[in-house]
Amino acid sequence: MLPGLFLDINLDRTKNDENTGAWLWPFSYEPLTDGTIKAAVKLVLEKGEPYTHPTYGPISEWDVSNVTDMKALFAGAEASDSEDGSSSVAAKNGISLTTLHISTNGSTDGPVNLDKQLGINNGIKRARDEMLSLLNAASLKLGRLSKEYQHLVNDIVDNLGRPLMFLDLNHYVLHQLRALLKGQDPVSVFVPSYEARYASSPAQGIDPDMAKRIALAFFKSRTEAPPVELSESQQRRKFEANDVIDRLKKYSPDLLATWERQALSEARKKLEALNEELNEADRTASIVKHFAEQNADLVGTFVNAAVDSFLSLPSSASQPLLRASVQLVLQGVDPSTYNPIADEIHMDTETDLLRPNGNRYGRPASEQDVSSLVASFCADLVQPERVTLSGCGTVYFDGMPIVRPDLLSEAARAVQQKPFMQTYTEYEIISSMGEKLAVATSKALKRWTEDELRKIGIVARRSKMLEWTNVNALAFHRSARRDEVLAGAVPVVDGRAAPRMRAFAIVMTDTQKDDGKALYFGEHQDIKLPSITRRGRQIELEVAVTVLPGGQGASMGEDVM
Repeated sequence: MLPGLFLDINLDRTKNDENTGAWLWPFSYEPLTDGTIKAAVKLVLEKGEPYTHPTYGPISEWDVSNVTDMKALFAGAEASDSEDGSSSVAAKNGISLTTLHISTNGSTDGPVNLDKQLGINNGIKRARDEMLSLLNAASLKLGRLSKEYQHLVNDIVDNLGRPLMFLDLNHYVLHQLRALLKGQDPVSVFVPSYEARYASSPAQGIDPDMAKRIALAFFKSRTEAPPVELSESQQRRKFEANDVIDRLKKYSPDLLATWERQALSEARKKLEALNEELNEADRTASIVKHFAEQNADLVGTFVNAAVDSFLSLPSSASQPLLRASVQLVLQGVDPSTYNPIADEIHMDTETDLLRPNGNRYGRPASEQDVSSLVASFCADLVQPERVTLSGCGTVYFDGMPIVRPDLLSEAARAVQQKPFMQTYTEYEIISSMGEKLAVATSKALKRWTEDELRKIGIVARRSKMLEWTNVNALAFHRSARRDEVLAGAVPVVDGRAAPRMRAFAIVMTDTQKDDGKALYFGEHQDIKLPSITRRGRQIELEVAVTVLPGGQGASMGEDVM
């Protein structure tokens, strides 16, 4: 078996709803084996498109963990005649495929990059690109770093800050990181990270019926929330502007004096300014207040289930949960205004009950306490009282370069030997190092497109619909973007898209009272819920519902932990 080779993207594949045709619930494809992979490759190339195999799924989702090697993977995919006498699609498109050997010892007998061997002139280019991504991802896991991957590593190093003159923790951390990289090949310091596969996920996610009830309640609040009330000053300004407009608009502009035309223009500008004052934030505040007031019991049921899911994790047995924070974030999806919560690829920090806040960069998942979980879903209002669910989860990346954990530990111990640094724990120092390396990585990634990352073997995956997970603390990730969120929109009878919303939920151990929000932007409404008792221990609850205006979110950070 190829060591650690698992390339399943888990793209929220779902079963079909008999009434609407909407896709509702995840299912998985079968893994490939030595006996099936060559036939699957041949079929995809013959289709000439990024073909979704009925048994194994899209190329980018193929699970090749049971494949012992990829020797002669493209044998038989050369120019050949089909039964009807026509040449294969590969031959028609001028393809000369190089035999690729990838074995368990990491050696190769042919180039992984097939660009020079492929002559592409139509839709098969997309299938070729998908295959290259699969092969480069496999090669990356076997320790073969392409020159392009090494360029990314160098970009990260270049984005590390320089130490300041203050002899504090930041100074010594940056100084030690630069010392670690000085005189060494950065590629020997960085390794591809696949920690996301070890993310903790309770067996019980968000109940689908609960998700539908939340979505319906949100759609109703958007319709039924009372309009924003005008202040006395705003009412007076509105009356005065409308009075001028009513008196002058009945005349043709050609008959108005210059001063009258100016007065009419000024009155209209005043109304526009007034409307800007009654902006979307005010409307959003009305919606979140209505939702919280009308659905306190629903939110209470949701919160109890979320905490129970968190407590079902084995790691919770060693963490005395005394206070839990749950935040339910709701956002209408408008094609013209929707923005993701976090558009840039980044890694979150995380709170911990028994330790200070820190960054989990470079920490093996097995050594981490799980202190937070996130989940998400999208929903469409297909009928007045009926919604369908679909996936629009966080996108995270496998294969992103991180500094080797053992080197981080050595560097942390070296920092502890510096003056006045003995009071800092290794955990705190590594957290500081991780934060700086994560920021440097995010800056470097701004120069790379996701298509370029995919071609060097960094694979994008998506969190499953309704699944609680702590993947945001383990992997570089971003929110689902506008096109990805809109891709699952359900059309209604007249061809328009049904109203759509996205929900993002967070449950985390809360270290300080009244400090329970993970996202501080948007409009909030706290909901007071009584403490609950689990395992003979009382747990205080801090609950907030947040509604984001459609245009709010981009680059603000889905930093939930």
